[in-house]
Amino acid sequence: MTEPVPTAAPDQSKRRRHWLLAGLTALVLIVAAVLLLRPNHETAPPRPPIEVATAQVRPTVVPDVIETSGTIISPQTVEVRPQTGGVIERVLIGDGASVRKGQLLFTIDPRPLRSALEQASGALTRDRALAADAADSAQRYRPLAREGAVDDKTAITARHSAEALRGTVMLDRAQVNSARLSLAYTQVRAPISGRAGAIQVKPGNVVTADMTSPLVTLNVAGNVQASFALPRAQVDQVKRGAGGGPLAVEALDSISGKPLARGQLYFLDNSFDDSSGTLTVRARFPNPGEQLWPGQFVTIRVILSEAPVLAIPESSLQQGQQGPYVYVLANGRAAIRQLTVARMLDGKAVVTRGLRAGDTIILTVPNELHDGSAVRAAPQRGTAAAPAEAPRA
Repeated sequence: MTEPVPTAAPDQSKRRRHWLLAGLTALVLIVAAVLLLRPNHETAPPRPPIEVATAQVRPTVVPDVIETSGTIISPQTVEVRPQTGGVIERVLIGDGASVRKGQLLFTIDPRPLRSALEQASGALTRDRALAADAADSAQRYRPLAREGAVDDKTAITARHSAEALRGTVMLDRAQVNSARLSLAYTQVRAPISGRAGAIQVKPGNVVTADMTSPLVTLNVAGNVQASFALPRAQVDQVKRGAGGGPLAVEALDSISGKPLARGQLYFLDNSFDDSSGTLTVRARFPNPGEQLWPGQFVTIRVILSEAPVLAIPESSLQQGQQGPYVYVLANGRAAIRQLTVARMLDGKAVVTRGLRAGDTIILTVPNELHDGSAVRAAPQRGTAAAPAEAPRA
C-alpha cells in the first residue's frame, strides 16, 4: 500500500502571496515618492523680481541745527496811561487794533481844562498890564530920585514892584503853558506804532494822571525777537559757528512744525544762569506778515551750517543688530549697506559712511525683501520723493 505525496499547507501558500503583495506595494509607494519629490525644473516658473520704489542718492542741503524752545518777545512794549485827569469821552480804537505812531486813541473831556487855560490866560493878561505900569513908574521915578524930587525909597520901591510883577508875569506864563499842555493831554495818542491789546477803559469812566492800570498796552509786532536758553556745550557750538558771521535762526510752530519766520542771532548774555546752567540768547525776526506774536511759544532752530551732504529719507532707514542699514539696488538685486548716520532732520537722515553719490536706494522695504533678492525699480510717477529735494527755506 503506497503512502500519499505530502503537499504545502494552504496557510503557507497564503502567507507567501501576502508578503509578495506587500513588497510590490512598498516598491510602488517608493517609486511614487521619488517621482513626487524630484524637482521639476522644466515646469516650475522662475520667481519674478520684487517691484520696489527707489531713489538716487545725491548731495543736498540738510542744515546742522541746534533745536530748542523759545518765546517771542516784543522789542518795545508801552503802557499808555493818561497824563491828565477827567472823564473818558471817546475810545477810537478796538481791542487788538493795529495803530500807528501819533494816532488818536482816546479823548478826555476837555472843558474843565479849557476853563483852566482861560483863567490862566486872563491872569497873565492882567499881570502883564500891572507889570508894564510898574515898569513905567520905576522908569519915571529914576530921574526924579537923581534930582531929589522924590526920595530914594520911593524909587527903589517902584523898581522892586516892577521886578515883582515881571516875576508874576513869568509865573502866569508858566501856568498858561501848563494849562495848555494839560488840555493837549486830553487827546491820548499812540507813542509808537504797534498792535493794541485789550482796551481797559470805556467812555464815561473817570481817569487820573496817577492811575496804576494803563488805558491800553501797545506791542511792536513788525520786528520781534525770540528769547531762548542754551547749555554750555551748545553755546560753544554757536560761538564757533558765529565765527563766519551772524548765524541764521528759524522759528517754527511748536505744534505743527511749520516754518514761521527766519532771522538772525544777535545777542548772547554775559553770564550763565546759576540755577539752570544756561545762557540767554536772542534772535531778531523781520516778521512782515506778523506770523509771530509776543508771548508765543515757538521751536527755535539755530543753523550752524548749511553745507551739502549725502542724505536719504528717514523712512528708508532700517535698524539691525549692527546698527542702521539700507537696501541698495545693484545689478538687479537688493544688497544691504551698513550706514553711519550723523543726524536726522525733517524726515532726512544725514549719512557719513556707507553710501556714495549716485547709489540707488530702496525707499520702501517689502516684507519678503532680503539681501540678494531680485528686485526691479517701479516706474516713477511725477516727481520722485528723492532725498535730494530742496531744503526748506
